[in-house]
Amino acid sequence: MKTKMSYKILAIVMLILLNANYLHSQNNESIKGIWVGDMIINENVKLQMAFEITQMPDNSFSAVMHSLDQSVFDIRVEEIDLEKSELSMRIKSLSSVFNGIIISPDSIRGSITQGKNNPWQLALKKVDELPVAKPNRPQEPEKPYPYYTEDVTFQNESADVTIAGTFTRPKEMGQYPVVLLISGSGPNERDARIFGHKVFLVWADILTRAGIAVLRVDDRGVYESTGKFSTADNRDLADDVVAGVKYLKTRNDVNPNKIGLMGHSLGADIAPRAAIKSKDVNFVILMAGAAIPIDQNIHEQCRAVYPTMGASDYGIDLNERINESVFEIVKNEPDDSIARIKIAEKLASFNHEAGKLDEKDAQILDLPTPLNPESYYHWLKPNQRFDLFHNPSDYISKLTCPVLALNGSKDLQVLPHNLKKIESALIDAGNTNYTIKLFENKNHLFQTCETGAVQEYAEIEETIAPEVMDFVIGWIRKL
Repeated sequence: MKTKMSYKILAIVMLILLNANYLHSQNNESIKGIWVGDMIINENVKLQMAFEITQMPDNSFSAVMHSLDQSVFDIRVEEIDLEKSELSMRIKSLSSVFNGIIISPDSIRGSITQGKNNPWQLALKKVDELPVAKPNRPQEPEKPYPYYTEDVTFQNESADVTIAGTFTRPKEMGQYPVVLLISGSGPNERDARIFGHKVFLVWADILTRAGIAVLRVDDRGVYESTGKFSTADNRDLADDVVAGVKYLKTRNDVNPNKIGLMGHSLGADIAPRAAIKSKDVNFVILMAGAAIPIDQNIHEQCRAVYPTMGASDYGIDLNERINESVFEIVKNEPDDSIARIKIAEKLASFNHEAGKLDEKDAQILDLPTPLNPESYYHWLKPNQRFDLFHNPSDYISKLTCPVLALNGSKDLQVLPHNLKKIESALIDAGNTNYTIKLFENKNHLFQTCETGAVQEYAEIEETIAPEVMDFVIGWIRKL
């Protein structure tokens, strides 16, 4: 789920989730190789980044990006332009771009800009090898895969959007049950890369090996899908899912009576919305999904996550009061211009209290003094206004197909109490064919963990706990 915290750290964390791929350029070999440098976020924060650029047989370029300090690797780059000594690399999925000047064969001076944020300086030096080893991800499959794989596209005609993805099934021709995977918050590509884990690649692999077909896709506006993600709300994304279901119905290797949706985090909010719009959805799996509005989930998540980052009780309380005040304005003031004025005035009233935060708190909570209204105005976008306050239970309470709802006991992003609320909503729907399951010592990604802290995600080699995968497979097979 999106939170105040995740938006504030977005400048850092969203770069963790960067995805991009095929690059086009002139036939110039000077940019080939491994490039490493420190991206300067502010005077106190910097991140060691790296690019690996290779030249393809057709003389175009491909590249991946690594956030070395955060152990996030193989982040694809979408576009590259090279004009004489000027290099531009675009990461469309995160509205980010690297612009640089080639100073010498082993030096590039540049910066990364994300959206309307100020550029972060990034000077790159060519090196022979990465300074740190890539983490072990034992569950990620390696090619050649022992099953059929097909890159596909389909249309959401109502939005004039083309969705691209990958369909997998067992090698033998037949009609298989199928799961359409729905990613969580933020623009995600089909593998759903989170803190160095290719979560949906692993899910697709294990499900397909178990005889269940899978369709995983790039969100609209990401990688090979068209459209614009930044203006889409959950209704729009649900329409993309419905289009995916329609596409699956056309395939002769899919069992038309066993088409299911599996949404993770915010994807578990989108799945019920899509399911009640399509009579062709036969089952729904909710992975770490909330049953409360996003604004409420933000408060719960911040209270759970910030202590693991070292924030003080004073700072956490202040952050919550600031959020509550901003959300109240967003909810009740429809005029954006007036809302901006009110937000600025409200934040100014908190400056004295924010000034009492020590340097550590101010950095963790991103509450510099004076408080910056610009960092809160994104909530005024039409899609954010809608997503922030709608109640997922309103849609869960209309689900009559079989439902599986899962959570981890140490999930700090969507707290486990949501399972009871999901069950209550299903009872309201008169649904008697549902399963609720809480997994002990599992985090938001369903990794086996110690604390559930977000910082652990990248440190854990396991992408998904085998017992969780086995449970999901067993449930689908019983349908």
